[in-house]
Amino acid sequence: MDARYQQIARQLKAAITSGELKTGSRLPSSRTWAQENGISRTTVEQAYGELVAQGWLERRGQAGTFVSQTSPSALAETPAVQHGDEHEPKPFQMGLPALDLFPRALWARLTGRRLRTQSRFDLTLGDPAGEAMLRQAIADYLRFSRSIECQPEQIFITSGYAQSMSLILQTLARPGDGMWVEDPGFPLISSAIEGEGVQRLPVPVDQNGMDIEAAIARWPQARFALLTPAHQSPLGVALSLPRRRQVLAWAAQQAAWIIEDDYDSEFRYHGR
Repeated sequence: MDARYQQIARQLKAAITSGELKTGSRLPSSRTWAQENGISRTTVEQAYGELVAQGWLERRGQAGTFVSQTSPSALAETPAVQHGDEHEPKPFQMGLPALDLFPRALWARLTGRRLRTQSRFDLTLGDPAGEAMLRQAIADYLRFSRSIECQPEQIFITSGYAQSMSLILQTLARPGDGMWVEDPGFPLISSAIEGEGVQRLPVPVDQNGMDIEAAIARWPQARFALLTPAHQSPLGVALSLPRRRQVLAWAAQQAAWIIEDDYDSEFRYHGR
């Protein structure tokens, strides 16, 4: 039997899909909804949080919770499986975490606390590179966890992998440049690479990661190498130490750039 918050989430999705709740409509606050229906406010927050994570709703700070600007028809195009009358993202979908395990209630409390303590200066235009306190925290963490000495000014917060790639290539790439990419690799980044006029150069992957010797033999003049060295996507292997040295030597000789997608380097099956 579904939990109460799942029932509420399903009712809201049905109302959005049918058009009863229009795009941009403001939902009642969780407190109001809970009082009117005689349920826990935490239950309502869990339902709202579930739909925010799935893209049906969006938070707008103190303004409240609204039906997402993404239309229901566009949302329906997301790969899904049928569970009774409910559509859910497919399991093991690339880039999709376990949304049901996210601590939504805790996140809602922390978000609410932050909103209550913000000042009028927090409403001004932010730094294009990202929140200064967040960049400082990342710099401190890198110093502690990786022994990497960098300043907050060297850190840029983006909306995700695709925007990061676009910014890198807009800054460094020239039309017609080539980029080594792992084959197989992460397919969803291809459009960002090609959209900046950079040619993808597929390089085979084996149990030691990208075959650097093969890449050098085929495309020694490439300008970029895109790697997932800690946990290759999707095969899960790590780039061996000899190959790491090979790619560094190649990049130094060719004045090329290595782009590291460090998406899973801190994941461990056991221990911290």
